[in-house]
Amino acid sequence: MTIGQNIKRLRRLSDITQEQLAEYLGISSRAISQWECEKTAPDISMLPLLADIFKVSTDELLGVDINKRDEKIRKVINTADEHMCNGDFQSAVSLLREGLKSHPSSTALMQALADAIINNYSRRGITDYTEVYSLCEKILAEAVGSEPRNKALCSLALAYSYANDKVNMTKTADKLPSFRDIRENFLMWQNRGTAAISQNQKYCHSLLVELAQLMSIIAASRQDNGELVYTPDEQLRIHEQIVALIELLFPDGDYQILSQEAEIAAAQIAQVYLHRGDLDRFFYWFDKSCNFTVSMDSCRPDEAHTSPLLRGFADGGYIKENGKSRCQETYDGIQSDHELDSVRADPRFVAIVDKLKQYMKL
Repeated sequence: MTIGQNIKRLRRLSDITQEQLAEYLGISSRAISQWECEKTAPDISMLPLLADIFKVSTDELLGVDINKRDEKIRKVINTADEHMCNGDFQSAVSLLREGLKSHPSSTALMQALADAIINNYSRRGITDYTEVYSLCEKILAEAVGSEPRNKALCSLALAYSYANDKVNMTKTADKLPSFRDIRENFLMWQNRGTAAISQNQKYCHSLLVELAQLMSIIAASRQDNGELVYTPDEQLRIHEQIVALIELLFPDGDYQILSQEAEIAAAQIAQVYLHRGDLDRFFYWFDKSCNFTVSMDSCRPDEAHTSPLLRGFADGGYIKENGKSRCQETYDGIQSDHELDSVRADPRFVAIVDKLKQYMKL
């Protein structure tokens, strides 16, 4: 449907005459007649006012099939996400840039592109995030509602962080709501029924990932003078608690994304015991770390948890760095880690590495 046909349809639905519409717009009724007969079209500056009069979006006014448009945008974003999960960030960026040319007003595409650029540049050591700044500022100027604005603020703050601009990073982060003020934290007390289950599980999953990462950050904390806050034994205990917590909450072994946090913690523990010469404990934690690695690769993006806490919830997969599986990444790291040279001939080491190699062939 053309814009002239839409104006005629919406005017009649609103029970407005051509004369009344012309009076609202400050033009002649003849101009309205010419629009509706498709002899001329309204100036672009008239579109926001017409949309406001008819209480519709400018897309609907222009005859854009919103459902079809949104479906096209979703497909572009989903395909870009697939590229990202496979570590192909450049393809994701290119695809989203092309998508934005076709749908220049889509804040969803702007956000997806900003995130893809951050993922791409941060891994390549690029510190010029001018395009990200522009995208996020445009979202903040045009987006309606707090959620898209907060997402844009997060991306903007992250870009400033990677650009080593601590002042703007802090200023931007200060505009975000505190933990107590976020939507999920409020709704977990209010929601009831089936829909609330998946919403609360998603929130719980996010909190668990953040908690595991925060515990790891706290373990490595340093004072202003550079002195470590925790002793090596205390750090060891915190990393053990990370693994124990994840194993406790997922008795079925369906760790999925949290496998990575457990893998990192177990690897840290194994390294400590290797340095101390305690090979029995080293191999115990080294094997546990590799088992978590296999766990990451064994779950599908659409595979749901089976353990009670998050039963039915799917994490959605993880990003494959450089297009490699987690087992391949871990194997490559082991091969290049000279600290492991002293134990490579040990049958226990060979057996653990063979397990990774075996899974890489699947």
